[in-house]
Amino acid sequence: MTPNPLHARKATFKHAQRGLFYCCLLACSLPGCSSLEQEKHQTTLSLALPNAPATRSLNNTFALESFVEIVELGIKAPLTQNGDKVVGDVPAIPSGRYTIRVLFDAPNTLYERVRLAISQREITIHPGLNRISLNEDDTIYPDDDGDKYSNVAELLYDTNPFDFKDRPKTPRVFITSQAGTGDLSSWANAAGQSGLAAADAVCQARARAAGLDGQFIAWLSDDDNDAACRVLGLSGSWEQNCGQASPPEGGPWVRMDGFPFIESLREFLSAGVQYAPITYNEFGTSFLYNPHLFQADAGAGSWNGAGTHANNCNNWTTASASSLGGAGSNVQSAFPWTAGFDSSCDTHSSLFCFELPHKSPLPSYKQQGQLAFHTSVSGNGDLSSWPDAEGKIGIEAGDTICQNRAEAGGLPHAERFKAWLTTDDNLAHERIHSNGPWVRPDGVLVAESRIELIQSGVFTGIAVDEYGHYLTELLPDSSGTDDAWLGIPALGDRPSAHCNNWTSSDGALKGYTASTSKAGYYWNNRVSDMPLSDLAAFVDERWSHLPNCSSRLRLICFED
Repeated sequence: MTPNPLHARKATFKHAQRGLFYCCLLACSLPGCSSLEQEKHQTTLSLALPNAPATRSLNNTFALESFVEIVELGIKAPLTQNGDKVVGDVPAIPSGRYTIRVLFDAPNTLYERVRLAISQREITIHPGLNRISLNEDDTIYPDDDGDKYSNVAELLYDTNPFDFKDRPKTPRVFITSQAGTGDLSSWANAAGQSGLAAADAVCQARARAAGLDGQFIAWLSDDDNDAACRVLGLSGSWEQNCGQASPPEGGPWVRMDGFPFIESLREFLSAGVQYAPITYNEFGTSFLYNPHLFQADAGAGSWNGAGTHANNCNNWTTASASSLGGAGSNVQSAFPWTAGFDSSCDTHSSLFCFELPHKSPLPSYKQQGQLAFHTSVSGNGDLSSWPDAEGKIGIEAGDTICQNRAEAGGLPHAERFKAWLTTDDNLAHERIHSNGPWVRPDGVLVAESRIELIQSGVFTGIAVDEYGHYLTELLPDSSGTDDAWLGIPALGDRPSAHCNNWTSSDGALKGYTASTSKAGYYWNNRVSDMPLSDLAAFVDERWSHLPNCSSRLRLICFED
């Protein structure tokens, strides 16, 4: 069902400040002015075009017709395009509360009339001059055939907006179902090649095995070439524009299930903007539970574009256990998917394969729901010491921090947020009573329901903070982490790992953590749904790696 823009969240999302429409409505303000006189009076409207119709119309892709409706009064009047605005006259509107709706159509296409956009919101009209604004949060772009590509995109890319099977082909990215060591020449599909050439041969062979057309390149770097350049069909380093006169563009890409991976390679490298991890192989089968993949790391053409890195298994020609290769993770969002860690070159791992990009749109991905985010601020295990705690202690301090961060980020219903925290008396998942769904501030799904949240885990990492910024750096605790405080109660001979119910920063105590970037059950380390006997063993295994309570970590916050 198409979401009603009247109920859309007015959070500070990525595009919230684009395409602001201004409308001036003149209602009768003279003493004794009657409703009849109001109906006879004419009012001029002038509105900026929404982004997509403006772009398409101004470059003469197609003609544009627009209308304004005042729903409660049954008024519908045509508007005329004037540059990047539409203008027109409508009867005067008496004072009151109304729904204003602006419709944008392409009247003469191969498919006859196609609706491009609908801008709508509720307004209050007072006597005199009224100024209102409409922005992109008030605008929806219809998708009549339900293929996740808007009617606007389908017309631009010459596909039928009313045929689900006829839709634009966005370049794809997948994880290879095949795995091997850091000596790429030893892989079954290496075709007698070595190094990066072998990796590309593997990607191409796996794509053909799955019946995929297009050319696929491995996301790998060596001493001379960054992965970010290579997946654009270029060479050299990203810092030097891949040998181009200006920084190259690249993207978008979708996973094999059609869900967006990234929209812009440049935007990912500079700001970590990624929508979901690459959890599908070339056959479209979920590959969520293989966390190690030979990859470019933080210095190998990945998120920070800082150049190449020495740890590349001798340019991907050795399987020596004493050599290292930069590695990433297919369960993580934001930069950790490519900048995770180093792995020994004898490890059997998979590859990420990118289809060479071509002009294409990104399918829609935003959903409505309650919000979940990680805090942009961090602190130790004594939550009362955080500036946003307002004198509260323990778990109440955690909830107060989440509410204050939500308010600082301009998120609606800030008072409803709770911290994802466990104490001796409260398990994190038992403190959340809503049944979702939850989405990140960028509109990407986190979990459809409470059961999904605590059992199968999250659809994507909660790697967006209250301001809509994406995770781009590790926190400066003893090891560097993207984690947030979580906590677990005492188990067997292990004491509680929740910093004394979130009241202590003692370096001798420990706190259990959740991940802000991992998908699936990895985000919560499967703590919430494991039997106590299994959980005790799990904690035993991980105990030595837990941060102490003097470390600085984030919080994860859920609207409840």
